[in-house]
Amino acid sequence: MANKKINVILNKKLKNFGEPGNIIEVTKGYARNYLFPNQIAEPITARKLRYLEYLKLMRIQNDNIKKNEAKEIKESLTSIDKLIIKRKVSTNNNIFGSITQKDIIEKIKELTNIQLDKDQIKLTEIKKIGIYIVYLKLLEDLNLEMTLQVIPETI
Repeated sequence: MANKKINVILNKKLKNFGEPGNIIEVTKGYARNYLFPNQIAEPITARKLRYLEYLKLMRIQNDNIKKNEAKEIKESLTSIDKLIIKRKVSTNNNIFGSITQKDIIEKIKELTNIQLDKDQIKLTEIKKIGIYIVYLKLLEDLNLEMTLQVIPETI
């Protein structure tokens, strides 16, 4: 009996099969009638394999560069004892407005010249003066906790 399966390279994410760049084994009919016409996958060629290896190496190099940059950022941020933000307060120690990720980003930029994104900062709702913990997510596996102190503007 003839082999009814072939190996193909995915161009798009395919549920239950994998991510783009993965090599999967499927039936010839599924490949010819669905995957190839919809450009979800393509036949394996030597040139395509070399290109995928090149992309894999580039991805690894970029990941290493990002990890090194994130470690440098973490070292710079750990040198800060705590972030201090001054705000106008009412008589019962409530601040006018609240402290947001944007305020944290601006303070870090002011102190270290490091630009972070809003999605890298996790904090609770801050509407009173006091001391809070701010969580920074530099990479998927590289996190940092910083102390934030909100003080009245009059001090």
